[in-house]
Amino acid sequence: DFNAIMNKEDRQGAIVRWAEIQPMIECVNIYGLEDMRSSGRFFTWSNKQEGAKRVLTKIDRALCNGGWCDMFPTAETLFLPENDFEHTPMVWEKPVHGYFMFQVMQKLKWLKVELKQMYSQDVIANYQGAKTTLVETQSLMHKYPQDPILATME
Repeated sequence: DFNAIMNKEDRQGAIVRWAEIQPMIECVNIYGLEDMRSSGRFFTWSNKQEGAKRVLTKIDRALCNGGWCDMFPTAETLFLPENDFEHTPMVWEKPVHGYFMFQVMQKLKWLKVELKQMYSQDVIANYQGAKTTLVETQSLMHKYPQDPILATME
């Protein structure tokens, strides 16, 4: 996550200066990187303003070197709608070839591995602790509905 733009076209609604672009271009050139093929949203961040004050920017990208691109020629990054996120989420897609049901089963196997790694005991403990804190805070808010600290904690 570089939070940097590389081209004038990477921002809409505000001026792009060479000083903003130069460090990222130099980094990409020095290390022989390139933008990975992508689909979905082009702009990955917005300032959430309306009208003429709205700024859209492509500051998130997936970069790869030539060797990586040669090893994974069909790899692609999918930029999803931002919804409640500050930035547009991106997902790397691993293509699967074969019959449709084989593709579905292979993707489910990959998902199972990823979910097992994510769903550790730490995650469960953190979730339970956060849920307890939330319930306690919400109970206090019913007693003190105007308390700004409790509202922030919730």
